[in-house]
Amino acid sequence: MRAVGDPAEADIMAISSECRIDFTGWEAKSTRIKYAISEAVKEAIDYGMDELSRKVTQNLGGMRHKKGTRSPYPGKLPVTMISGNLHQAVRHKRIDLTRGAVFIDKNKAPYAVHVHYGTKKMRPRRFMSDAVAERREAIINRQRYLIKLKIRRAGGNPSEILGL
Repeated sequence: MRAVGDPAEADIMAISSECRIDFTGWEAKSTRIKYAISEAVKEAIDYGMDELSRKVTQNLGGMRHKKGTRSPYPGKLPVTMISGNLHQAVRHKRIDLTRGAVFIDKNKAPYAVHVHYGTKKMRPRRFMSDAVAERREAIINRQRYLIKLKIRRAGGNPSEILGL
């Protein structure tokens, strides 16, 4: 057992009193990173909706032909146009911070579901699901890039934050 005035105990006390953790700037950096992530998510969702809308519109942008005539290439993309209503009915909408939707306006083109899934007399032309399948990886990669970039610019390390 040590005596009260033991020099070894004084050294222990000196070490423990000098051990400090400095959180200066941590809260500000954390706030910057949180804001950067929310901005990156908004930008990434907007990019995904724009890219998907562009591809769906492209899939609906086939050659024009007259009503009542057969499609020059039935069951294939791009979908041929008679009136152009379906081509013009592509819309996108933000649902919340982390979700968006690309859809066809039913008021402008109520027949879109029949074109997409087909009928017993018409082959399906999957303009929406093919666009999703084709652009999915590119959209995800771009979204990942945007989020990492914003975190890096806010002073964070994306590998630590995202667990990569």
